[in-house]
Amino acid sequence: MMLSTLGMIEASEATTYLISTLKGWKISASEVVGVVDKLTAVDMAAAISAGDLALAMSRANNSARLAGSDMNNFIGYVTTVADVTQKSAESVGESFKTIYSRFGNIKANKYAATTAD
Repeated sequence: MMLSTLGMIEASEATTYLISTLKGWKISASEVVGVVDKLTAVDMAAAISAGDLALAMSRANNSARLAGSDMNNFIGYVTTVADVTQKSAESVGESFKTIYSRFGNIKANKYAATTAD
């Protein structure tokens, strides 16, 4: 309910976004208040609402964690891109999902250049 009220979104949306965050970052339900605190702190300091930030994150939480990012940095990345580009939360989140997917391909050496001796 806190994210719903503070992020100005429906309760069902807030629940969906927070479940995505919990599953994506593999954190327990007891840590959800800390997540909401982070989102609302950014809401007060940047041109993105806590609800939009939660929405954008929900699109790429798992991808970010798998790529080695931590939640605090991910929040900063999403906030900066949303603030600068003024794109929708959905667009920013999908962009990060794609970026982190590409990082996975790089880590897997999928696009490594081969050299002929």
